[in-house]
Formats: sequence, structure tokens, C-alpha cells
Amino acid sequence: MFDWKFRAALAAAGFVVAAAVAAPDAGAEWSGTQEQREGVLHILNSDTPQLPPLKITLDEQWRIGTDDDDEFFGVISRVTTDSDGNVYALDSQLTEVRVYDADGNYLRTVGREGEGPGEFRNPNDMYLGLGDKIGVLQVFPGKVVQLSKDGDPLDNFRLPEVEGGGFQLVFNAMATRDRLVMAGAQMAREGQEQMQVTYLKAFADDGTELVHFYDEARENRFGNMKYEESTFSNFQRRWTLGGDGRVYAALTFGEYVIHVWNADGTPDRVIRRDSYVPASRNRETKKRFQRLYDGVTSWNPNSEFSVSDHHVAVGSLSVRGDGTLWVLSGHGTYETPEGVAAAFDIYDSEGRFVRQAHLIGDFDPTEDATFFRDGRLYVVTSSFSSVLSSMGGGDDDEAMEEPEPVTLVCYKLVSEL
Repeated sequence: MFDWKFRAALAAAGFVVAAAVAAPDAGAEWSGTQEQREGVLHILNSDTPQLPPLKITLDEQWRIGTDDDDEFFGVISRVTTDSDGNVYALDSQLTEVRVYDADGNYLRTVGREGEGPGEFRNPNDMYLGLGDKIGVLQVFPGKVVQLSKDGDPLDNFRLPEVEGGGFQLVFNAMATRDRLVMAGAQMAREGQEQMQVTYLKAFADDGTELVHFYDEARENRFGNMKYEESTFSNFQRRWTLGGDGRVYAALTFGEYVIHVWNADGTPDRVIRRDSYVPASRNRETKKRFQRLYDGVTSWNPNSEFSVSDHHVAVGSLSVRGDGTLWVLSGHGTYETPEGVAAAFDIYDSEGRFVRQAHLIGDFDPTEDATFFRDGRLYVVTSSFSSVLSSMGGGDDDEAMEEPEPVTLVCYKLVSEL
């Protein structure tokens, strides 16, 4: 990609270009191949990107939740923004959505704990869409509570019926003005077994199913379950929605494989890095994940959870304004070059591994959660520890120390070519 074209793409994605310190090699060639497999295009990438890394410096704009201000957070599970630049932060522990303006000034709090209109318990995720509605997802019993941006209660989003008297779980969702893409699950009896069918679907604003992208079924019984991280940690949080309506999802734990569907649900392509070797976990890291999953599955008596020796291959996905796909892998999280906080893999709209983005700043992706929105990066500090603490857990060494407060930090992305 020529220098001026790459600069234009950065501007479309919301970056501030600081200086051209190293122009991309216009003659660089992509080192992968393409082939058709059962009628679906597979993009076979090597582990070597087309261009050198893009250095991105994080320019802090504001920070909320420090010991010096009056704001306090429990567990922030989602951060999103509206067309005016206002910031919405869902606090799953405090059961509310806090709203700030683009400069970080507090505006209002919407939603609260309860069973009445506009109320919810143990929220897991949030979206902004379907005509500027706020949707808050309650995992169990599954429901989607809708509110206006001012906090007025609206009708709950209608979830699909479950045959045979089963029930719904809802995990997370992304919305446009006229459709909701949601990862959820239906629990139902099949003979003597209880089956959980986890799905990725699109719905109209009245709850009508529009598109079925993917589902997978597994047995789920009460008591004496043997959980394996490689199957328990499925695609529920490893998917994203592009501006053109395409949906991207990493369906497996240990493989660097991303399935892409068109907006109508037809397969578009599969993006692959077959030579990728997952990053290994050390003893202390395995211990932390064991405590996390033990807390998540503690509702199921006499059950055991087996944590993987390796990190997930594809941890998170995000489509930027220029149509590029940004992927945070296990290596990009836990094995970054010196001085680099996180290394995102960047794929063009065709699925070709173009380059890496090296984020330089004061955050830790092994502990902090990140959300890209409108040319900014929102970082929730101490995210991992706050989740452990909310479940009554935490490493023994950590429990002896005063936990760091959860803060919400807004960064401008400044790139150097």
C-alpha cells in the first residue's frame, strides 16, 4: 500500500498521524495464498505480515476512578459511545450504566438493580443501537432490558421462544440502527439430557430472527460436570460486527482461524494462520485462570474445570472504520516486544495479514480490558482482578495487597508511520 493511501486509511480509522518516520515499502508482497475449500474462500496467511509494525502511541485524554476523584467502579464489562461522543460504561457489579461526555465529565446514571421496568440483575453486556436504544443483557434468566439514552424504561427486547419449556441465556450483542447481532444460548431437554445450543444470530428490532450465522450444541447437566477450557471458552466473546454487516468469529480455542459471514448469513471467507503456535502459560498464570473459571462454574456442584496449558489463539476482534480487522492474539497479549504494551494483528478487508500495530502506553492487556471506539481506545484497568474479586476470589498473594482501583482511561491513538 502506497504511503498516501495508508495515511488515508489511518485517517478513516480515526488515527492522528504524527510523523512519517518510516514509509511502508510499496513493493512489499503478501506472503500468503488463497484456495477454495468446499465452496468457501480460505485466506492462508503466514506468520509474517506484509509490512513492518505500525507504532501507535497512546495519548491520555482523561482518567476516571482514581483515588483523587469521587467516582468508584466495581466491574466494568462494556464501554461504548454514541454519535455525540458520549461514553457509556456498564458496571456489572454495581448494576448500572454510567454516562460521561467526550471530555470525561459525568452526565448521568441509567438503569438499576431490580425486576421492574428498566431494571436488571447481574448484567453481562450492553449495546447502543436499534434507534439509539441502550440494551443491557442479563445472562440468567436471559433478558435484554432496553432504555432510552436518558434512562427511561422501554419494552424489553423480545428473545426467541425455546421449545419444550427451556430457557434462554444471553451473553453479548452488537447493534446497528435496525438489527441486533447476539450471542446467546437456548437450554432445552432432549430425551434424558439437557442440551445447550449456543448461537450467533441477527434479529430485527421486534425480535424477529433475520440471520442464523452459527451454532453449536453440547450437553450441560447439573452436577458432576467435567469442564475443559478449550470447549467451555467458546466464541461467545470472540466475535465482532463490521460496518458492512459482515460478522467475524473465532470458533475454536487453540487455532488461529476466523470465520467471516456476509450480512445475509452466507459464508464469505475463512482467515487462517495455520502455522500459529499458541502462547504457553506459566504456573502463576494458570493458577489465576483456574481461580477465574472455578468461580464462573461454582454454581454447578461437584464439577471440575481443567485449564489449558496455553493461551487462547484469538483473544478479541475489532473492525475499525477503514474496514481493517484488528486481532489481539495470545502472543500479542502475553509475549510482546520490549516496550510494547500490546501487539494487534491487522488484516485488510480481504483477510490478508498486513502488519501489526504496536501500542505504546501505560496499560497491561493481561490485566486491563480494552475497547476501541471512534478513533479512541478506552482502557479499564484492573479488569481481571476486579472480576476475581467480585466472585470472592483472587490469588493468595494478591489478597494480601490493597487492590488497585478500577479506572476508566480514554486515549487518543497517535500513529507514526
